[in-house]
Amino acid sequence: MLQIVKYFVNLVTFRAKPQDVPESDQLVVATALLALVTSLPTASIGETFGATLAISTLQILIFAAVIWLVLRYNGVSERWRQTITALFGALTIMQLFGWIVSPGTDQTTQPIATSTLPAPLVMVVAAWYLAVMTHILRHAIESSIVKSFLIGCAVQLLTVVVLVLIITKIGLVPDSL
Repeated sequence: MLQIVKYFVNLVTFRAKPQDVPESDQLVVATALLALVTSLPTASIGETFGATLAISTLQILIFAAVIWLVLRYNGVSERWRQTITALFGALTIMQLFGWIVSPGTDQTTQPIATSTLPAPLVMVVAAWYLAVMTHILRHAIESSIVKSFLIGCAVQLLTVVVLVLIITKIGLVPDSL
């Protein structure tokens, strides 16, 4: 277990490659669940916890499907398990990092995980994750950094667009959208 955590830390610091992650359905599920769970304390996208959980779960599923489509289009769909495991694991590490650096107003009454990051820090963490995603996709589809970066941006955009379309259709639209 500690080796897996160390691998993901090394991945987000560009000292590991995505193809080095063990290929396992259980690890895909575990990293997806961890990505989901670590997103919930700072996610305020639903009016209730149930709505937030549903929207976050949909986002994870859509992201996984879009990554599968990208890999399939590039003729390497057999790399999906390792690629999505690397992406979910990296996302989990980045979200945990967000918890750590998030300033709480009063640590005795408000846990750090429920406070929000300042906008500049959100941008830094988002850019860092996009760089990690580019690194992972570059290895998965064996492409240039520029192509992988553009694909990463497209994946993020497509995930959000599809998510918004679905939650609008099923009536889970938060007031903030």
